[in-house]
Amino acid sequence: MFKKLYIALFFVLASQAMLAQPFLTVELDTDKTLIGKPVHLTLTSEIDASAKYSWPVFTDTIDGLEIWDQSEIKTTQKGDKLFLKQTLELASFDSGYYVIRPIALMVNTDTFLSDPFLVQVNTVALDQEQEIYDIKAPRTVPFPWWNAILIGLGIIAVIALLFYFLKNKKPKAAPQTPIIRDTRTPLQRLTDDLSKIRNDKLWETNAKAFYSDLSEAIKTYLELEERIAALESTTQEVRPEIMGLNWKTQFKIEVLTMLEEGDMVKFAKATSSLEAQTQHLQNMETLLQFLKEEEARKAQNQNV
Repeated sequence: MFKKLYIALFFVLASQAMLAQPFLTVELDTDKTLIGKPVHLTLTSEIDASAKYSWPVFTDTIDGLEIWDQSEIKTTQKGDKLFLKQTLELASFDSGYYVIRPIALMVNTDTFLSDPFLVQVNTVALDQEQEIYDIKAPRTVPFPWWNAILIGLGIIAVIALLFYFLKNKKPKAAPQTPIIRDTRTPLQRLTDDLSKIRNDKLWETNAKAFYSDLSEAIKTYLELEERIAALESTTQEVRPEIMGLNWKTQFKIEVLTMLEEGDMVKFAKATSSLEAQTQHLQNMETLLQFLKEEEARKAQNQNV
């Protein structure tokens, strides 16, 4: 009897542990549709409110199906759980079978995949008994000669006026502005930027300016060296690309943490202590040292 109770208790605890795990659910309102008729794909997830996550980002298509519309990500918090939901409208103008492959949701350092789906797109059935009409010849429309003459005279008058003004107006010589090109490498530029931030000591007087300068320095390096459009993107948008860098996980998490806290301070949603700001600067300086060592190692391997 006790053995059965232990087994039952084990299964209850195991099921509770499985329910506590984050998940990503994908649902379709229908798996069969017609050419040009959309289907609705809904993504839902439940994660811990304290977890760091990266929601799937879609561009124009999903596995061959065009994205006509996608809603904002609806976020609802209940206790220590965060509920996320987004709906996409998909369609195709080619008939056939389309497989929606598993969609990835990154929570902290783990990746959770949804189930795949099959969507069948059929052609529109035609009525074979419907009467077929002959193609009508194009109608002949008389050419509006008077309108053409008036338009031509107007164009000639405008050209004459432009010629008169251009002939009698002497162009002013525009001052030549010298073009200054930055010949520094991305790593040299990051070195100079962090050194300037350290010397300015803005964390003592202006936290917003400090995080603005530090975020721009890191994003500029990512844009120039890693080809990530970081300067024009939000932290949430560049999170997957930063997590995909060939860096130590520690540095990737520290960069994302700095960018997220900087966003909160810059938009007046939170405050930051002097200790937190100096720690973020030290973390970025440690990252800089790591990048320098990696560059030296690559150069040494090329010379061997």
